[in-house]
Amino acid sequence: MLNKIRIISVVMLMTVMMAVLAGCGKKTLDGDWIIRSETDKSGIVLTREELEEKGVVETYHIEGETATYNCTLLGNDISFDLNVVDKGDGKYDFMVNDFVFQSVTFKGDIFSYIAGEGDDAVVFVFERVEK
Repeated sequence: MLNKIRIISVVMLMTVMMAVLAGCGKKTLDGDWIIRSETDKSGIVLTREELEEKGVVETYHIEGETATYNCTLLGNDISFDLNVVDKGDGKYDFMVNDFVFQSVTFKGDIFSYIAGEGDDAVVFVFERVEK
């Protein structure tokens, strides 16, 4: 009986330790990202599939303080590098020289930003590409 209690205690302790260690890994913005959706001010959502049907594909590749933005728009490829500035609390600025290209909110496997203002504002949501 005492051995069963010890075994159960050891298994429970190991389970708790594994859960704690698994929680220690902080996800970073590093990796490959692809557009998930665009939502305009009126609430109309375009999914990645709908955007691709229209000839629009947007991706980011991020490593540390550098990001590469790639966009295919109606057969035209656009690509440029950005500086990534960590503002804290999951907030980042993607910079072109001293100009803020986008201010990004990051959480887990999603980041988003708002482009435009007022009635022209569009929310872009990107998801991590799993390898």
